[in-house]
Amino acid sequence: MSELDIINIQKEMEKVVELYATGHKISEIQTKTGLPIKRINEHLSAFRDYASQDRVIRERSKEVVLVVDQHFANITRDLYGAVEEADLAGDYKAKITALKTIADVESKKVELLQKAGLLANNTMADQILEAEEKTKVLKEILREVVCADCRKEVMKRLSKISNTVEPSVIINES
Repeated sequence: MSELDIINIQKEMEKVVELYATGHKISEIQTKTGLPIKRINEHLSAFRDYASQDRVIRERSKEVVLVVDQHFANITRDLYGAVEEADLAGDYKAKITALKTIADVESKKVELLQKAGLLANNTMADQILEAEEKTKVLKEILREVVCADCRKEVMKRLSKISNTVEPSVIINES
């Protein structure tokens, strides 16, 4: 595969991801790009794999989700204002239209948050792994640094928090 082929595949993936991220359905992406659905799914899968491993992308994704969530909240607030105005004016057609639009906006918001859920789950997994690593290091430090007289009590207390019996090696220091 030549460098030009790699560049073209990368551009193709960027276009697919851009369209998908802006809310286009896979069938719409197929129409706009002319790519088969299988290839579109491959690009999206490859990007998800890449993005889930990249901390900067995940952080940026969280920022984007928060901004879009706020945008949806602003739209919904404005639409409820339109509902209230239509109600006061007795314009029930406008009220019904605004309520339907609110339902559509909320549906899109839920869809966005569901798509973002994958990122949230990966972030949670990263935090759990980090906490487990820190716990392991702390236990090792306590085993190595605490004096023999205190070690038994430290291990007993660690066992209570972790629900496992912590091994305690007593070294004769005399």
